[in-house]
Amino acid sequence: MIDLISRLLGGLSEPKSGSYWLLALLTLLLAAIVGTIAGLMFPSSIPLMEQVRELYTLTPPPIQFAVLIGTISICIILGAVALNQRQRQNESESVKVQLKGELESKNQELHKLKRMITRLEGELESKNQQLQELENKIARYEQESQETKQELAELRRFRDNLSMVSERETIWKRPATNPPRFIPRSHRHTIFVCMLNLKGGVGKTTLTVNLAAYLNKFLEKGILLVDLDFQGTLGNLVTNDILRNNQYMHGATLERIYEQYQYTYERHKHINPAQLIQPLLTQVEGLDNASVVLCRDTLELVEQRLYADFLSDPNNKDCRWFFRDIFHNDKCMDIILKNYDFIFFDCPPRITPSVINALACSDYVLIPTRLDSGSVDVVPRTINWLRSLGKEYPSEVLGVVVLGAMREGQLTHPNQIAYENLQDMLKKFKLPDRLFEATVPISPHAINKNRHTPYAALTPRGQEFYRPVAEEFLRRVH
Repeated sequence: MIDLISRLLGGLSEPKSGSYWLLALLTLLLAAIVGTIAGLMFPSSIPLMEQVRELYTLTPPPIQFAVLIGTISICIILGAVALNQRQRQNESESVKVQLKGELESKNQELHKLKRMITRLEGELESKNQQLQELENKIARYEQESQETKQELAELRRFRDNLSMVSERETIWKRPATNPPRFIPRSHRHTIFVCMLNLKGGVGKTTLTVNLAAYLNKFLEKGILLVDLDFQGTLGNLVTNDILRNNQYMHGATLERIYEQYQYTYERHKHINPAQLIQPLLTQVEGLDNASVVLCRDTLELVEQRLYADFLSDPNNKDCRWFFRDIFHNDKCMDIILKNYDFIFFDCPPRITPSVINALACSDYVLIPTRLDSGSVDVVPRTINWLRSLGKEYPSEVLGVVVLGAMREGQLTHPNQIAYENLQDMLKKFKLPDRLFEATVPISPHAINKNRHTPYAALTPRGQEFYRPVAEEFLRRVH
């Protein structure tokens, strides 16, 4: 471009016409404008301008103006193209910025959506957990509802069974379905005796212990005592603390018969019942060939459960025959009971499953009583109840043993009157001969032991009191 301007200026030394100079001036002005625009707007046009310059140099003067005009047109076109490209570039960058902003906005929205989805998934998981809990609750409620229906059915059955029971004793009179065999007295060696009175405090346990001690010590009879009273008085009298606590610790008490009997005997009839009884036998202190089956205070709860089960469902295992099932078993007779001449059941002054079990396998019932009016009046009630049980309970009244106050070997006057009233009562029951002639005085010598023996019947004075009773007892059982 500079060379082009120099050439135009160089022609000033030659005389030209006025139009030539005007044209030259316009050419210079246009060349300057075009060069400036081309250099600023379209830098890549500089090589092209160099080529135009060379073409201009080679072109004759009349045509140079046309070349210049064409060059200017080309520069204008190139400038327009450059402006258009710049505008498009700016628009493209603007679009990119806009799109980038929109993309960032969309990314933020997407991030928000992801957070929302995460929160919704957490809420969905929580709802699923709640739904699962509700389903579990529904299942549990359905199960509880089913159990409640079963309990209601059991309660209705219990109510129906209870409506058949007018009083507590009546349930024991239910007809028995296939009761166990009762081995007749003539086919066995051992004699079973229930010591029973439905009134407490009559000296029943005292008579049981001392009668058994006398029979064992002086008449060499094998004795087995069975404590049926959850108070455990009998066991406390005939065993020491160490031996008794050892049996308690190992659960070797009467309750085991009830707790294990059904599993051991019902499901495994090949097992010898002696294996169930043997661990329960505890040596009686101070006597030879004498044992006791102890009980604990838990016996009351076990008996209540047995009674409730039997009352609510007659189809349950009949709890009246457990003792008979065991003691009147040939294997038990041959292994255990052959060592004992007498088995004494020391019964509580109330009707319990244990008392019913004892009566169901006993030969005799011996009724101790005092001669006060309260005790005497209970004797006929006891006999009445025994008779009402029916033929399934074969035990018979062996007799009534009186424990009364004496003076010089004779009953005091008030006690003599009570004794005669008792005789009249027994006559009404057609049992005139069942009142023992031998009586046991209410005396410290009939109750208290000494340092030489743990039993009053083995002391010199005690022997005098219990010998007549023991001898009459043997006459009556034989």
